Amino acid sequence: TYRLQLNSGFTFNHATTIVPYLARLGISHVYCSPYLRARPGSQHGYDIIDHNAFNPEIGSAADFERFAAALASHNLGQMIDVVPNHMGMFSRWVVEHPHWFVQLSYPPYPNYTFNGPNLSHDSRVGLYIEDGYWTHSDAAVVFKRVDHNTGDTRYIYHGNDGTSMPWNDTAQLNYLIAEVREAVIQTILHVARKFSIIR
Repeated sequence: TYRLQLNSGFTFNHATTIVPYLARLGISHVYCSPYLRARPGSQHGYDIIDHNAFNPEIGSAADFERFAAALASHNLGQMIDVVPNHMGMFSRWVVEHPHWFVQLSYPPYPNYTFNGPNLSHDSRVGLYIEDGYWTHSDAAVVFKRVDHNTGDTRYIYHGNDGTSMPWNDTAQLNYLIAEVREAVIQTILHVARKFSIIR
């Protein structure tokens, strides 16, 4: 397996051009970083906001089909990463299903403040990263979500890779909730119907 990191600087079209080279390496599959719709400007793709669309910064459906055809013509398979443990903090789920995420009703540390810019792209909610992120003085393990209609305020944990360092553009799903497990299962099934191998 050979891993490709896709983003605006290395797209489906770029990947298509190196398929003959990858085939000469003798690999069987290409494992791409997530290429479903992520937050604008994402360089890694692990902050997915929509599992039903390709990331337009990586390419269109037609671009993807050309890439897939090139792989198939060289007898190469591919793996897609659906990132089932967290979502991008700008995802529809954070806006419409905030209870699906690991969270507190108060900041986890008393010195946490949230005076930075509202990063939300949706007028229904405000999303604020902890100030330590902006000053590079704290890992900023949660972000603040404020419902502009009700005033409801939640402190949602960012996803991480099992270390103490959070991914500050993500929100950690709470698998203790049956509704969350079912939503993720249905999402995985939806993606699996389109791709032969998922991660």
